[in-house]
Amino acid sequence: MTEITQEGLVSAAMAEYAAGKTEAAVGLLESAVSNFPSAALCHYHLGTIYWSQSRMDDAVACFERARDLDPAVAEIPYQKGVECAREGELGDAESWLGLALAFRPDHAFALLCLGDVLRRLGRVEDALPLLEKAAGLVPEYWKAHSDLALALCDADRLLEAASALETASRLHLPDVAGRDATVACNLGVVRRFHGRPYDAIKLLTESVRLAPDFAEAHLNLAFALLQAGRFEEGWHEYEWRPKIALSPHRPLEAHLQAGLSLEGKTVLLHEEQGLGDLIQFVRYAIPLERMGAKVVIACNEAVHSLIRNARGVADVVPSDDSLSLFDLNTHLLSLPRIFHSVPAEVPYLQADPERVAAWQKKFAEEKRLRVGVVWGGNPGNSYDRRRSIPLAHLAPLLSNPQVAFYALQRGPRMQELDQLDADVKIVNLEEECDGIMDTAAAMMGLDLIISADTMPAHLAGALGKPVWLLLPFAADWRWMLAREDSPWYPGMRLFRQRRPGEWDGVVERVARALDERRSLLPLGDLEMA
Repeated sequence: MTEITQEGLVSAAMAEYAAGKTEAAVGLLESAVSNFPSAALCHYHLGTIYWSQSRMDDAVACFERARDLDPAVAEIPYQKGVECAREGELGDAESWLGLALAFRPDHAFALLCLGDVLRRLGRVEDALPLLEKAAGLVPEYWKAHSDLALALCDADRLLEAASALETASRLHLPDVAGRDATVACNLGVVRRFHGRPYDAIKLLTESVRLAPDFAEAHLNLAFALLQAGRFEEGWHEYEWRPKIALSPHRPLEAHLQAGLSLEGKTVLLHEEQGLGDLIQFVRYAIPLERMGAKVVIACNEAVHSLIRNARGVADVVPSDDSLSLFDLNTHLLSLPRIFHSVPAEVPYLQADPERVAAWQKKFAEEKRLRVGVVWGGNPGNSYDRRRSIPLAHLAPLLSNPQVAFYALQRGPRMQELDQLDADVKIVNLEEECDGIMDTAAAMMGLDLIISADTMPAHLAGALGKPVWLLLPFAADWRWMLAREDSPWYPGMRLFRQRRPGEWDGVVERVARALDERRSLLPLGDLEMA
């Protein structure tokens, strides 16, 4: 007769669980717990499966028993969570760290790691209580205060963030490698979001000096330098950004530095990051074409029809193609460093003429000023909480009866239209705008675009349309400091928050500017210059 062993039951249970046979796995582990009541791992594994079934009380009871039998077992999910977080597997990290806290609700380092994971997932309001609790449990640990500061910064609680980082700076141990660099980097990030990029540059430069391979410090230094208008240095540091999987292996830059011609060469430019960046930087196809190159853009197929019409672009290919038929390549966002300039020839994108004609016909009967509105970006973007504007804040602007407003917004934020008062009028174009080509064509039929800092603002600028951009305090690096115009888009006007989170003042200034713009127009002529 085969002897029943703890290891055999656990192994069989895990095999059943991996095969999706959860109830069979539970039966085997319950048998293991019954036969080997002092085996901590049996209680632990049973608890994890109960946890996956949302049987929380049963799971916690198993975890408490496992911890009583062997305190080291409680560290298993914590270590797995740390490993997943280190590898960027944030969803798995959240699950494992939640398990760790089910074992030990006062596990300061699990709280700290989970708080950082949630912050990186953009869930700063969920992260803050965990990080505050961790800092209270280990008040002498510098990193607890440093991580809390970053979350406070994300929540625009900048004075508290600065205070937490000062505490971290006071507590750090200068003889431990890397700690000085991390504190200086985090403090630099807070200073940048505090609207003090020159202070940020000093701190981040020091962080890079202390840890020359610290990529996060280099990247944040790039943002601060670019925000301050120090483009040459900024673009150099920006090469530390995360790259798309395919790195240039026939580099354009080396070819140009060698003084070689681009005549007859096929140059492949790789899309990276978001669609707004693609639209902003595809302009560099123009100088490449003038140098004799055939320019091909590797990008998402959903925007091929738009990018194929960009000036200087000969062709587009999917991002995941083998991409073998080219002579030279580089990433789009490396081109400013290569060219040392900002080509500002607009328009460099064009909408489909037939669609433009259809939208112009649709708008023709409207004799008021026609204004497209975009109030939010992709909620998954870590910057989105700062840049997006609750639609209710725009109500004073949208209540102007002398202006016809059209919603160019797409996605879940369209639900905010239902929350507006009856006197606020804005036409919903979502169902009629079938993708980016329709959005571009609709823009061509409007007189002005008013937008948050998101992709449609770049689209309007690249089309050569007048666009008013509503910016948060300490805005993204590309909009620099204090300026009301942009070197990237000559037809763009910038309206900035004067304090973090303060949109009402921005809306008031936009409303006044809109009235002034209307007053300058000849009666009956609503075309915007």
